[in-house]
Amino acid sequence: MLTVPNLISLVRIAMIPVFWGLIVDEDTTAWGIVLFGAVVATDWVDGTVARRTGQVSELGKVLDPVADRAAIAAGLVALVVRGAFPVWAAGLILVRDLAVLIA
Repeated sequence: MLTVPNLISLVRIAMIPVFWGLIVDEDTTAWGIVLFGAVVATDWVDGTVARRTGQVSELGKVLDPVADRAAIAAGLVALVVRGAFPVWAAGLILVRDLAVLIA
């Protein structure tokens, strides 16, 4: 079921490799962080649009949390690769997010 909120979630997922590559590249890290922030912030947008327009779908109930967790995981890994975030802290967050996603 292709709805506006699901399309937003798909775009968020498609942007993951883009912001990851930008963050990892020393010359474009700032742009990558800005894009990462935009991708994470749009979580609120797709949920609000889904509820207000009555476009809540079973696909969206799966796609949205996957997009959220995947974006956060990719952002953390990119920051670890750049040396801007400690590995141990990223590991804790990723394990917690994996547990939430499974639950």
